[in-house]
Amino acid sequence: PQGGEHECVVRNYVPSLAIEAYPSPSSCAPPAAPALIDGTAGIAMNVLAAVLIAPVAEEIFFRGFALTAWERSLGARQGLIRASVFFAFVHVLTVGGATFSDASGKAIIGFAVRLPVAFALGWLFLRRRSIFAPMGLHAGFNGLLLLLAELGTQ
Repeated sequence: PQGGEHECVVRNYVPSLAIEAYPSPSSCAPPAAPALIDGTAGIAMNVLAAVLIAPVAEEIFFRGFALTAWERSLGARQGLIRASVFFAFVHVLTVGGATFSDASGKAIIGFAVRLPVAFALGWLFLRRRSIFAPMGLHAGFNGLLLLLAELGTQ
């Protein structure tokens, strides 16, 4: 980068350093937001991500790895509690809002909604001793949410 381009890099890609006291060159525009994919392709990509990729990856990590490890060291009950709280917490880490109060309210609600889902997925894993049962339930849950969201936009 030359001249004012260093400032643009700092301003646009290192938000923790982009404070108001640091002047921004007038030629420094934020990067363009990626174009949203609408229609059938957008729905297909959401289904692929939410109904296939996320449930498989999350169940392998949260139930196959975390719950199994905590079950071995703490027992089934404590392992289920810890893995469920972990699952719910990780799902609200990036919740934002206009104010801290707004963001924290959304995070608390998101956590409270996901916690029973996490317990159900963990219980199913412990009961069936198979990762495929919670994967299927997780995929079905996410698919139902996508369907409701799509119907809500029509």
